[in-house]
Amino acid sequence: MAERQFATPLIMRKGKCTELSRISVTDRRVDEDWLQELLFKHPHLIPLHEIEGLFADSIPVVRELPTGAGSIDLLYVNSHGHLTIVETKLWRNPEAATQVVAQIIKYASALAGWSYEELANAVRKAGLTRGKDPLLDLAKGVYGSKFDQGEFRSQVKESLRLGRFLLLIVGDHIREDLEELTEFLQQTPRLGFTLALVEIALFREHPKTNDVLFVQPRIVARTREVTRAVVEIKVPIDPSKVDVTIKEDKSPGRARPGPMPIDVFLNRLEEETDKRTRQFAEWVLKEAPQHQINKIELREAGPVLKYVHEASGTDFNFGQLHYEGVLSATWYLYYRFEEIKELRPHLRIYRDYRNDVARCIPGASWLRHKGPKEVWEEIVYREKGKPDGSPPLVKLIPRKEKWFAAIDKAVKRIKAVLGD
Repeated sequence: MAERQFATPLIMRKGKCTELSRISVTDRRVDEDWLQELLFKHPHLIPLHEIEGLFADSIPVVRELPTGAGSIDLLYVNSHGHLTIVETKLWRNPEAATQVVAQIIKYASALAGWSYEELANAVRKAGLTRGKDPLLDLAKGVYGSKFDQGEFRSQVKESLRLGRFLLLIVGDHIREDLEELTEFLQQTPRLGFTLALVEIALFREHPKTNDVLFVQPRIVARTREVTRAVVEIKVPIDPSKVDVTIKEDKSPGRARPGPMPIDVFLNRLEEETDKRTRQFAEWVLKEAPQHQINKIELREAGPVLKYVHEASGTDFNFGQLHYEGVLSATWYLYYRFEEIKELRPHLRIYRDYRNDVARCIPGASWLRHKGPKEVWEEIVYREKGKPDGSPPLVKLIPRKEKWFAAIDKAVKRIKAVLGD
C-alpha cells in the first residue's frame, strides 16, 4: 500500500510555529455519540464535494434511523434528493474491516427496499418531528425558493429504488485492511452505491494537557488526501460550541452538481454504454421538437423531454435520457395526471402512453407502487435474475418512431382536455 500523504497541522502566532500533536481517542468524553453529534450539527465537516459531487451540499436529516437491520448512525440528503449514509467508528472500538463494511452495506440494502413514505415515516419517528413529510419540510427550510420539490421527491424515490447511496465510514483512524477492502468493493461492477472513507484526525497543541482540541477531516485514498475544514473546540468539549473554518475550493474541474450540458451528457452516455446509444440520444434530441416536445430540460443526470401546455404553463414529463443509458423518471407523467383536477378523470391518457412505450421495448412492462398514503406507476424493464429497472435506451432504437408517435398521441389528447 502507498504511504498516506497526511501532513501535520501548524499553529502560527506572531511568526512562531507550533506543531500540533496527534492524539488517540482515549478521552471518554469523545465517543461515537459525540462524533455523530458533531457531524450532525456540522455536516460541512465531511468533504462531500471532493468525495462525490452529486452528494455535495447535503444536510443532516436524522440520527439513529432504525432500518430493521440496525440503526443508521446518520442520514443526509441534498437538494437534488441524493442520500448519504454515515457509519461512525472509533479506533478504540475494534472491529474487523469486513464487519464494518458489511454493516453499512446491510443498512443500505435495508433502506433500498423502502418507499418514500416509509422513509418519511421512519424519519418522523426517529427525529420526533410532526410534519407530514419531514424530508420535504427540512429541504424547503434550508434550500428555500431555489428548491425543486418535484425533482427532490422523485430523486429520493429513485435513490431508494436503485439503492444509489453514498456510504461513508467515518472514524478517528482508518485501518489499512479497511482501505484495501473498500478499494476492492469500488472495483466491483453493478454496485448501486459509492463507498468512501473519511478519517477524523484529532490534535492538541500540548498532548498532555486538556487544551483546545483540533479536528481535521481527511479523505482516505491511496494517492492523495484533501483537507477541507479545521474545527476548533473549546474545552469542555461540546459540539454545539464548535467554530468551523472552510477552505474555498478552487480546484479546476470540480464543478458543483447541476444541469449536465448536452455535450457532457453525450460523452458520459457513450462512456457508460456505447456509440450506438449515443447516436440514438442525439437523434432523439434533434427530432423531439418535431413531436410535441417543446422543452428539453437539462438536469444533472441527463435531459428531460417535456411538453409544456402554453395556456396553463403545465409541463408533462415524457421521460429522462439518463447518462446510464436508460429512460428514467417515467412516473412523473403519472403524477401530473393525479395532481391536476382537470386531468385526474383522464388518467387513461397516461396509461395508454405507458402501454404504448412498454410495447416498444421487449421485456418492458409497468409497475404500480403502493405506499402508506401514495400510489404511483412507472414503466420498468425486467431481466431474469435482476431487479426491475428503467428501460434501456438501446431497446427503443428499433421502434423509435413508434415511441414518438405515442408521445404525439398523448399530447394531442392532453390538448383536447386542457384546450389548445
